[in-house]
Amino acid sequence: MSFYLDEVHKGILMKFQSLKGKLIVGKEGIKGHDSQNRLQPDKFVPEPHILHDLIRGFYKPAVKPYILSYQATEAEKNYGKQIIWEKQGFNFKRIEMHPPSSEKDSRKKSDIEAARYNLQNKIPIGILHKVKKGQNRILGLGMIVSERNDGVFIIEPYSFPTIEIESIEEVELKENNKEIEYKITNDYMVIKEAYSWSKLDKENMIARKKVDWSIFQDGSTIPIEFHNDFESANNKHLERGEKHQLTLLIDDITYDGTLVNVDRTNAKSDTLQLIYGKDVTELLKSVFHISYEYIREQRKENPNKTIVVPDERAEYIEFYETDQPFVYRLNLATNGGSVDSMNNFKDITVTELIDHIDKYIKSKGFYYQKEEVINLFLSIKTKPFAILSGISGTGKTKMVQWFAEGIGATEENGQFNLIPIRPDWNDGSDLLGYKDIKGDFVEGPLTRIIKQANQSLDLPFFVLLDEMNLARVEYYFSDILSVMESKKWVEGEIITSTILSKDITGLEHNLKIPPNLYIIGTVNMDETTHPFSKKVLDRANTIEFNRVELSNISFLNEIEEVAPFPVFNEKLESNYLHLKDVYLKYPELVIKTTEELEKINKSLEIMNAHVGYRVRDEICFYLAYNEADQLMTYEKALDHCILQKILPRITGSDSRVERMLKELYLLFTNKEYMEESSYEAELETAKYPNSARKVIEMLRRLSDDGFTSFWIS
Repeated sequence: MSFYLDEVHKGILMKFQSLKGKLIVGKEGIKGHDSQNRLQPDKFVPEPHILHDLIRGFYKPAVKPYILSYQATEAEKNYGKQIIWEKQGFNFKRIEMHPPSSEKDSRKKSDIEAARYNLQNKIPIGILHKVKKGQNRILGLGMIVSERNDGVFIIEPYSFPTIEIESIEEVELKENNKEIEYKITNDYMVIKEAYSWSKLDKENMIARKKVDWSIFQDGSTIPIEFHNDFESANNKHLERGEKHQLTLLIDDITYDGTLVNVDRTNAKSDTLQLIYGKDVTELLKSVFHISYEYIREQRKENPNKTIVVPDERAEYIEFYETDQPFVYRLNLATNGGSVDSMNNFKDITVTELIDHIDKYIKSKGFYYQKEEVINLFLSIKTKPFAILSGISGTGKTKMVQWFAEGIGATEENGQFNLIPIRPDWNDGSDLLGYKDIKGDFVEGPLTRIIKQANQSLDLPFFVLLDEMNLARVEYYFSDILSVMESKKWVEGEIITSTILSKDITGLEHNLKIPPNLYIIGTVNMDETTHPFSKKVLDRANTIEFNRVELSNISFLNEIEEVAPFPVFNEKLESNYLHLKDVYLKYPELVIKTTEELEKINKSLEIMNAHVGYRVRDEICFYLAYNEADQLMTYEKALDHCILQKILPRITGSDSRVERMLKELYLLFTNKEYMEESSYEAELETAKYPNSARKVIEMLRRLSDDGFTSFWIS
């Protein structure tokens, strides 16, 4: 080590090393929340301090010659993916540290000079990974090892070789000649502990409850050691048999609860129970999915066994008093994804992820071609709304369910939800909710899920609208479709307009559709269902599941148990919002695709069915995601896009439809369409074989019935 550190600088770096892997939500854990925006002195740092200013990637403290810390990102729009990960845990192999790109940036020169100072003097820096807006994960320490010709600095992992640092330690204090043992946890003393409850010396804390099975069963019993703490917060003692309504505030959203002093006549002491409803239970399953899955697996062998989550995996519900009695503010203190299975899968590639999903679906006794799994993945990554069509019994619903379950989204943890559509739905209130005659908001099934997804933005949530077209989609889904199209970039994040205002819901803030919500509808086309308008088809990828191979049962001989692996939403979320986002990285792809679509549009114009900018952009997004991970050839990927985004728009009964379809067949195969001929040889050499096969089907239906459409009825 060839550098000297003063106590504050050394302490901050030690703190980075100690907090490695910790997910910090909000700025308070990085910048503090006092009037000076500083963290208070702690066991590492003897003075008020900050870890990073969260303003730019480089953090160079004023009047200091060095870089203290760097905030790396994987956002495509911010210099590309800067972090190259190891296969295990939150460990990086290398980070590309980009100075500001703008020559007008007044701090660019000083940032570069400071980085060179670290490089020359071998001074390590703290590393943060910006996971999402308001969420940063500490990655420990790094050392700048080189500067490339393009001005990018290369960082490799570093750790102090001779210093042992504990993030949790025990300190013995003496008071009144009596030894009292305290624990210090994340810089706060544990001043009281009983069973799975404890209390830290944090301002306004009533108590905290370690997550166990009881919290997923609509409540928990409060130990007698904490009765006084709750009575003090409530300014009231509940007599036996008495209960009082609670208001629970979680991220400014209000939930109902009840505090009960259970009437147990023969009991010597009071029994205080905190009870809440299913909405809170489902939220806790979602937020504490790591603990929930761990406990659930352990209980399979013995459902009556008390399962204790290991301390290194522990998660907590923290209760804080407010200025009103019986109103508690709750902080859901998660583990930050430290369970081994979550860590291991964090760094999986997209190719490995799709391989896993494919194997997981097959392990359930269902067979789909791997290309179908790839297509569904790319479709929902391109746009978080897809439609699965096909004859009844082809496994559309199961495809979505096993896809979601394979990446950890289940009904049990609230990340997968099936909503059956009723034929009498005629407006958005059936999905979102409405105000009743008393003026109270009655929550719809989708609103509940939107709230949960907003609580856990790092996890994917799936909604399956089963038999989506039993009611007219344009009637009950139009509000949601419109809001989906309102997405825009705000501070590096994609947000939408308001779907439900706080004036309607009574919540503390307006409700928006979060970027981790994926809506997939299944449809059949028969006399009981309704067709789709172009407004709906323009906004979705329509994926057909009509292939049936009853004789193919060989895959059943290869079935092996495959466990689901939870993944973060970053694997599925969209990176592109406008065509220029793609063009910056794949200009040739955009030009080539636009030329292909212009050829197709010339044929579609016969029936005024040509596609617009939205369809062009989303096809380019799909192809860019495919190109990034080399999942399919360009032609095969574009074939899927034509089949899903363009052909569903075609319907009609006159000669113009026939002429249009024959022109498309010529484009797709480079062959003239000839009736009564065999097409298998032409399809084998076709540029877009799936689309060509669909065109043949539509032309035959036009010939037989005098009418044709994309849909099989």
